[in-house]
Amino acid sequence: MRVSGINSTNFYRANFNKVNNNTVPVYKEINAKGLDALSFTGVSGQYGVKKYAPQEVQSAIDEFNKTDKAAQTLAKNAQKHFEEAEKDIISKGKKANKESQKIYNETIATLIKGNKTDSDGTVLRRIKKEDNTIIMEEFDKYGEIKKISTLNGKSLKVQEGIEELDDGTLKIAKEMKFENGELREYIKGYEKSLDGSKKVEQEMHFNYGYLGFYKENYEKRADRYEKTQKEANLLYGRMLNYTENKEKLADGTRSTEALYTDGKYEFNKNTTNGTTKIQKALLFTIDGELCRYTENDEIFPDGSWAIDKNINYDDAKPLQYQKDYQKSTDGTWKKAFVISFKDGKANNCIMDIKGSAYGLESLKEYELSNNSWQKIEE
Repeated sequence: MRVSGINSTNFYRANFNKVNNNTVPVYKEINAKGLDALSFTGVSGQYGVKKYAPQEVQSAIDEFNKTDKAAQTLAKNAQKHFEEAEKDIISKGKKANKESQKIYNETIATLIKGNKTDSDGTVLRRIKKEDNTIIMEEFDKYGEIKKISTLNGKSLKVQEGIEELDDGTLKIAKEMKFENGELREYIKGYEKSLDGSKKVEQEMHFNYGYLGFYKENYEKRADRYEKTQKEANLLYGRMLNYTENKEKLADGTRSTEALYTDGKYEFNKNTTNGTTKIQKALLFTIDGELCRYTENDEIFPDGSWAIDKNINYDDAKPLQYQKDYQKSTDGTWKKAFVISFKDGKANNCIMDIKGSAYGLESLKEYELSNNSWQKIEE
């Protein structure tokens, strides 16, 4: 669906008939009854049908055209981006699961072999038992610990690439937790400092072989600042929600570059001092069809609300477009204008709208009749 506007500076429509390949214009006078001639601009074209409109109606429709085009482009790109992110995360989960199962089998086999000492007396593998827990420590040829495996009943935890720096920072290349031989938790690139700061390259949680939670490039600082590049919750191989570049500052300020939840995309969502602002948002039906688009949706701590632009769709066609919606705490609200559509075609435009619990007030209303926009007098 696309809506386009063509401006004209007179009250005539040109029909072109081709005779012997020559173009001959035929002019017909337009019925402008009910139009404000001073504001008349010309043509609003939709699906090839010419509709003559006052300047302010034409401007509103032109703005809708531009907003709708941006919405359609964003919707297409957002769905593609989400599908690629879902595919990438599930692929990483499968890779981690396959790799971990191999490590599990190797660890169990090594446990059975028991202790091991090098020819020079260096301990390479040491197994000890504490209550109901079996702990296996593996060392390199220099006596540095490289792997710890902890077995308790049917639970096994394996830590590889263990390193402790001079400043007390603990690093673990990989940590895997298994239950009954199945991977439940996978952590890669773990780092924790004495001041409480922490970094994790990848964190995954599994349930019955399926990836259920994914986190990538997580960072937490001593000042309580937190940042996560990617985070997702999944159910049986399907992404339920997903965020990109999520940040939380020490003062409680939160921001997310991209967020997907239950068919809804939000871009550049920020919460500061109780005010939440979403730069752009898309809502899709269960069939993946765009049904709503908003720009600059802002909710204030006192409960007041403002939306710069909003389009509602039905069956992939525009249903209503509103501009500059503002709602106050006393229940009053106003809109710059609202365009209503029928079968995807603009057929009504109300401007300078004010409303409250006592009723609705509008200064101007235009309606499409016989391909001409006519002002409805009070």
